[in-house]
Parts: sequence; structure tokens; C-alpha cells
Amino acid sequence: MPLCDIQTNIDNGDISKEFVLQLGQIISHHTSGKAATVRVQAGVRMFMGAGPASAPLMLIQLHGGFTDGDTNKQICEALIQCSTKELGIREDRISLVFHYLPPTHVGWSGGRLVADVLPETRLKQVMGGADS
Repeated sequence: MPLCDIQTNIDNGDISKEFVLQLGQIISHHTSGKAATVRVQAGVRMFMGAGPASAPLMLIQLHGGFTDGDTNKQICEALIQCSTKELGIREDRISLVFHYLPPTHVGWSGGRLVADVLPETRLKQVMGGADS
């Protein structure tokens, strides 16, 4: 199950609950993840090497289970479009990083791993045909 971590220098009070819910819907629509796997850190002190220091920035990191380039492009487009529309962040100030982790390296409450809940055939697809 993918995890989505978002950091931004936009103040917490300027980020609506609806925006976070929209991000959760995007993740659950494009992946096997649930909306609860989206976490947003607001008010983070962050700067870019160029441009005004006060300009909004966003770093989106997706961890686990991302092996399909077409799906990654769709997720990227949807998350960036939502962020620019809802928060007014320019596209060139949003970075998105996919971290591929095997299903045996992603876990959550109850000590479960993604590998524990994926059917074996799907697990082999995610792992590129390799046995875990």
C-alpha cells in the first residue's frame, strides 16, 4: 500500500481539509492505497535555489509499489493539477518523487506488510516476476 508524504511551506491554516481529502481520493483512485495513507506537513521551512524565498513550494514523496510509468505519470499530473488549483502553487515549484520499495519493505499498523495482503500473483507482478 503506497504512502504519500507531502511537505509544503504554506501555512497549516491555508490548507483545507477538502484539499487533503482530494489528495486521498487521487491516491486511492490510482493505486491500491487508501486515503488514510496521505500525510501533509504544512508550514515547513523550505526554500528553492531560485525565485523568491516566500514563494510557495511543495515536495510530494510517494513510497512503495510504484512500478508502472504510465500510472506514475497519471498520479503526477493529478497531484500537481490539484495542488496548483487548490493552493495556487506554480507547477515549477512542485517536486514529486516516487520511491519504489518492494512490498516486503512497506508496512503499517498491526505489523502487516504489503506483501501480507497482496495476492501472490499480484505480488509477483509488483516484484517484476521475482520471488520474494
